[in-house]
Amino acid sequence: MNTVSADPAALETAAGGFADTSRIASSDATMWTDIFLTNRQAVGEMITQFQDHLAAFKAAIDRGDEAAIRSFLTTAKASRDAFMAKRGK
Repeated sequence: MNTVSADPAALETAAGGFADTSRIASSDATMWTDIFLTNRQAVGEMITQFQDHLAAFKAAIDRGDEAAIRSFLTTAKASRDAFMAKRGK
Protein backbone atom coordinates (compact mmCIF):
# COMPACT_ATOMS: atom_id res chain seq x y z
CA MET A 1 0.00 0.00 0.00
CA ASN A 2 2.83 2.37 0.86
CA THR A 3 4.47 1.80 -2.52
CA VAL A 4 1.32 2.29 -4.58
CA SER A 5 0.08 5.27 -2.58
CA ALA A 6 3.29 7.12 -3.47
CA ASP A 7 2.06 7.17 -7.09
CA PRO A 8 -1.41 8.72 -7.47
CA ALA A 9 -1.67 7.38 -11.03
CA ALA A 10 -1.23 3.84 -9.74
CA LEU A 11 -4.09 4.30 -7.29
CA GLU A 12 -6.26 5.63 -10.12
CA THR A 13 -5.86 2.35 -12.00
CA ALA A 14 -6.18 0.04 -8.99
CA ALA A 15 -9.19 -2.27 -9.11
CA GLY A 16 -10.93 -4.86 -6.93
CA GLY A 17 -7.98 -7.24 -6.78
CA PHE A 18 -5.82 -4.51 -5.29
CA ALA A 19 -8.47 -3.74 -2.69
CA ASP A 20 -8.55 -7.45 -1.74
CA THR A 21 -4.79 -7.83 -1.45
CA SER A 22 -4.26 -4.58 0.45
CA ARG A 23 -6.98 -5.09 3.08
CA ILE A 24 -4.47 -5.85 5.86
CA ALA A 25 -3.22 -2.27 5.55
CA SER A 26 -6.50 -1.24 7.23
CA SER A 27 -5.94 -3.60 10.15
CA ASP A 28 -4.81 -2.67 13.64
CA ALA A 29 -1.16 -1.57 13.56
CA THR A 30 -0.52 -2.66 17.16
CA MET A 31 -1.76 -6.19 16.49
CA TRP A 32 0.37 -6.56 13.34
CA THR A 33 3.42 -5.08 15.07
CA ASP A 34 3.06 -7.74 17.76
CA ILE A 35 2.62 -10.49 15.14
CA PHE A 36 5.72 -9.38 13.22
CA LEU A 37 7.87 -9.05 16.33
CA THR A 38 6.71 -12.36 17.78
CA ASN A 39 7.52 -14.10 14.49
CA ARG A 40 10.44 -11.91 13.44
CA GLN A 41 12.78 -14.73 12.39
CA ALA A 42 10.21 -16.46 10.17
CA VAL A 43 8.96 -13.14 8.79
CA GLY A 44 12.51 -12.02 8.04
CA GLU A 45 13.22 -15.27 6.19
CA MET A 46 10.04 -14.93 4.14
CA ILE A 47 10.85 -11.30 3.30
CA THR A 48 14.28 -12.39 2.03
CA GLN A 49 12.66 -15.09 -0.12
CA PHE A 50 10.10 -12.59 -1.40
CA GLN A 51 12.87 -10.13 -2.30
CA ASP A 52 14.70 -12.87 -4.20
CA HIS A 53 11.58 -13.91 -6.12
CA LEU A 54 10.65 -10.29 -6.83
CA ALA A 55 14.17 -9.52 -8.12
CA ALA A 56 14.06 -12.57 -10.41
CA PHE A 57 10.61 -11.59 -11.68
CA LYS A 58 11.75 -8.00 -12.30
CA ALA A 59 14.81 -9.25 -14.17
CA ALA A 60 12.58 -11.40 -16.39
CA ILE A 61 10.37 -8.40 -17.12
CA ASP A 62 13.40 -6.18 -17.79
CA ARG A 63 14.76 -8.78 -20.23
CA GLY A 64 11.39 -9.22 -21.89
CA ASP A 65 11.70 -12.92 -21.10
CA GLU A 66 8.19 -14.16 -21.87
CA ALA A 67 8.97 -17.78 -20.96
CA ALA A 68 10.33 -16.83 -17.53
CA ILE A 69 7.35 -14.55 -16.82
CA ARG A 70 4.90 -17.25 -17.90
CA SER A 71 6.74 -19.83 -15.76
CA PHE A 72 6.64 -17.52 -12.73
CA LEU A 73 2.89 -16.96 -13.14
CA THR A 74 2.14 -20.63 -13.87
CA THR A 75 4.04 -21.73 -10.77
CA ALA A 76 2.23 -19.14 -8.64
CA LYS A 77 -1.15 -20.29 -9.95
CA ALA A 78 -0.38 -23.95 -9.28
CA SER A 79 0.80 -23.13 -5.75
CA ARG A 80 -2.32 -21.09 -4.96
CA ASP A 81 -4.64 -23.68 -6.49
CA ALA A 82 -3.04 -26.41 -4.35
CA PHE A 83 -3.29 -24.22 -1.25
CA MET A 84 -6.97 -23.47 -1.88
CA ALA A 85 -7.74 -27.14 -2.62
CA LYS A 86 -6.27 -28.16 0.74
CA ARG A 87 -8.53 -25.59 2.39
CA GLY A 88 -11.54 -27.04 0.57
CA LYS A 89 -12.22 -23.93 -1.48
